[in-house]
Amino acid sequence: MSSIMPVFNDFPEEGMIIGRLLAGYGELEFDLCMCVAMAYGDFDKVLKAMFLFRGESKRITEGSNIGEPIFERFGLGQMFRSAIADMHQCRKIRNQFAHCNWHDDYSGKISFVVLEEIAKNSEPAELSNLSMRHIDTVLLAEQEAYFKYVSRCLTYLNFEGQKLTGKIHSHPWTIPEKQQRPQLHL
Repeated sequence: MSSIMPVFNDFPEEGMIIGRLLAGYGELEFDLCMCVAMAYGDFDKVLKAMFLFRGESKRITEGSNIGEPIFERFGLGQMFRSAIADMHQCRKIRNQFAHCNWHDDYSGKISFVVLEEIAKNSEPAELSNLSMRHIDTVLLAEQEAYFKYVSRCLTYLNFEGQKLTGKIHSHPWTIPEKQQRPQLHL
């Protein structure tokens, strides 16, 4: 099979997980939007504040700025701040894959380089100065599980916020068990 990313022909399982992380990250942004909007009580205002401009970090920051005072009043401020910090980790994972070049260095693991690394250096650009980063299916599965954990945290906060504002009387969600942040790469 011909591909613009031929390295994924040799690493198909890694490619599928990376694809899910890249495509799924937007769902986390929407989870954050819904979490904040339901607590704030104005979906239109929160959606427009978060999505008017491009930039993942801006969206998280805007959602945090609107949501933190509300969740603090609910007694869930620490959990909300933790979810925001975890969301930033998901952003870092997503961005490293969205802004890299893939390579098979014959180590048995898929590798990638970040060209920005040598572009920011004042020395003349040399490909030999790039840091080769490796990942494997175990790490990628941990990263995907972490994305799901962050989604569950935001969903819990969404429904708990609705309950505390009287919009609903109960919900089936429980506080997710804290999950350790995965590494960005091996």
